[in-house]
Amino acid sequence: MIVTPEKQINTIDYNGSKYIGEVNENGKSDGQGSEWRSDGNHYEGQFKPANYGGHDVYYYALGKEQIKYDGEFRNGERNEHGIEYYSNGDRYDGNWINNSREGQSTHTFKSRE
Repeated sequence: MIVTPEKQINTIDYNGSKYIGEVNENGKSDGQGSEWRSDGNHYEGQFKPANYGGHDVYYYALGKEQIKYDGEFRNGERNEHGIEYYSNGDRYDGNWINNSREGQSTHTFKSRE
C-alpha cells in the first residue's frame, strides 16, 4: 500500500466489517486501503469518502465460486475495463457499465477433462 503524506492510516470497524487504510480529517476512509466485509467479500484499492473508485481489486463469492475482479471502479461499481478470474480457472476480460458486462469481451474457459 502506498501512503500519501497528508493522510493517516487507521482501522475502522463497523457492522462486522473492517477497513484498514488511509482516512481523511473526519476519520472516514479516503485513499488507499483494504476492506474485509462481514459477508466474506474483500476489496483492495482506492477509497473515496462514500464509494470505491479507480483501478482496484475486489474478491467475492458467487454461489460456491470464488471470484477476483481486477479493474476499474467508478461510484462503487465496476465500470470500464476489468478482468474476472474464477476459482475454476475461467476468466472474463471485458468492459463494464454500472456493474453489468457491456460490449466486447473475451471469455476463456479452462478445459474440463
